[in-house]
Amino acid sequence: NSLVSYVYGRNPTNKTNDDLQGILNVDFLKSVQKFYYWGLAGFEKSFSLKVDSRFQAGAGVGYVFLKNSKSNLEVSDGFLVETTDLSIPDLHGRSSYQAVRNSLRLKYRFVIKEMIRLEGSNFFQPSLSDARDYILKLNTTVSFNLYKWLNLTTAFNYNRQNITATENLLLTYGLMFEKYF
Repeated sequence: NSLVSYVYGRNPTNKTNDDLQGILNVDFLKSVQKFYYWGLAGFEKSFSLKVDSRFQAGAGVGYVFLKNSKSNLEVSDGFLVETTDLSIPDLHGRSSYQAVRNSLRLKYRFVIKEMIRLEGSNFFQPSLSDARDYILKLNTTVSFNLYKWLNLTTAFNYNRQNITATENLLLTYGLMFEKYF
């Protein structure tokens, strides 16, 4: 699986966002059993979180608690090796550092009466060497089906990087056209 996300924002006086994220992940044995293995590589650049560049790579295990056409609930955990360049110094005065992180993820999807879809992927990534250094990413989307291929969708994204005391909150809404081939 892969994901690329870019957010640019500006208010009348300042740039607020210029954030790029790219992730490549692989799941092993997920389609044949509840217990599976994963691997991940990701890059992030975030104006709003004061990150010039962050590269993460790692692996871990996951467990699928519930999976059918209307529901999915899974938890995964593993370790990531990270190298980061910051725009502002962190709590220790560093502008560049490396860390090993635990990466805990909760992923879910629920479809209610074919009309409402709630889905999300939430991460908590504390550093193994500094309890004050953690990353929190909360991503939730709610879609209301208006027609077979038309949805009214709202998304809530919250990101916090505690080591620099930076965070962002994005709330988006709109119409989504969805067609699978």
